Amino acid sequence: LYPNAHGDSIQFDYMLLSHTRLQEWSSLQKQFDDLFGIGKLPNVNHYEIVMFAMAYAKELEKTELLYDQFLRIDMLPT
Repeated sequence: LYPNAHGDSIQFDYMLLSHTRLQEWSSLQKQFDDLFGIGKLPNVNHYEIVMFAMAYAKELEKTELLYDQFLRIDMLPT
């Protein structure tokens, strides 16, 4: 699904993907928010995974809000 997912010491990418595949939306949001809690900003892959999950769950308004945030920090989807 996301061949570019990579693992750093905390492996947020893989956790986000796991929550997406299992459709554990609250866990997905918590994992994403936890990035900020440890002082890291989400990277392109993090945003793309979460946007995909929200769109899949038909949360289109939330998907658009996240996409706007994504663009405001000068990131572009791949």
